[in-house]
Amino acid sequence: MRLPKLEILMAVMVPLVWGMGFVFAKAAIAQFPPILLMALRFAVTAMALVWFTKIPIGNLRRLFFIAMIGAAIQVLSQSFHERDKTYIPVAFKLLS
Repeated sequence: MRLPKLEILMAVMVPLVWGMGFVFAKAAIAQFPPILLMALRFAVTAMALVWFTKIPIGNLRRLFFIAMIGAAIQVLSQSFHERDKTYIPVAFKLLS
């Protein structure tokens, strides 16, 4: 079975793009705080994917609640990590 050239190109480009993300992240982490890089990553992904889905009007309140819980867990995890590098509760360690 022979693959078309487009599929071969895609198979080569995906690992290259994925790997370059680590190179750029390593350079960026020296200049910016990790939480900002995470926010930028999610913002860029959301901007790229927003065109492929409908807004779930009926579930906006539930989505907001879930987002606030997730943000609170992230902030608590980050604060425990910054406060004491040796003490991170197991639940937060699993979530971060």
